[in-house]
Amino acid sequence: MDNPQLNQKPHEYKTLLILLVGIMVVFVLLGIYLVSQKTRKEKDTSMAVSSINKPTLPSITPTPTLIPYKKKGQMKLFTENNVSRFPLGQDVKIGVLASSEKSDIVGFDLVVGYEPSVVEFSSVISTIPAFKSYAYPRTDYVSVTMIKSLQETAVTEFENTNIAELVFKPIKKGTVSIELTAKGNDSTKFADINAQVTYPEMNKLMIEIY
Repeated sequence: MDNPQLNQKPHEYKTLLILLVGIMVVFVLLGIYLVSQKTRKEKDTSMAVSSINKPTLPSITPTPTLIPYKKKGQMKLFTENNVSRFPLGQDVKIGVLASSEKSDIVGFDLVVGYEPSVVEFSSVISTIPAFKSYAYPRTDYVSVTMIKSLQETAVTEFENTNIAELVFKPIKKGTVSIELTAKGNDSTKFADINAQVTYPEMNKLMIEIY
């Protein structure tokens, strides 16, 4: 006859073995979970420290291009015979007189503002053979740069000298202010032989288109 106690022992050993294996699996999984949590915390802490230690970049403020040089000399707009009224079909021709107060000028800029609904910029010429003109029309003004030829070695001092002529085309009847001015980074100025930049006194004209 079989002994029931002997048949029961292998079954108990098997159950105990399964239970031990299950406990070991639980501990392994728990260990993996704890390690992963620790690694995640260390990564988060590292990122937080990196964020704290990251230098704050200073905001960049654009450097203004218009340096406040001293006023020197004059530039004045004028019309032939001081005419201030022009018919709708006639070009408005405006000259520029300049005085540089003994400075030897090698270049200058003209910024001429106007009302684009009344007149539009047409052209500009240098009335001094040694200078070449470059015009840059904008929305409500024209920026003109004039540069002295490198082959020209004679001293260029302006003394109530006619340096340029601008031509505007009337669009409609009305009154318009045409003026030497500064717009944004563009300004009316002289540059002399020593690369010194000066800003002249300026004026404006009131022109009527009829």
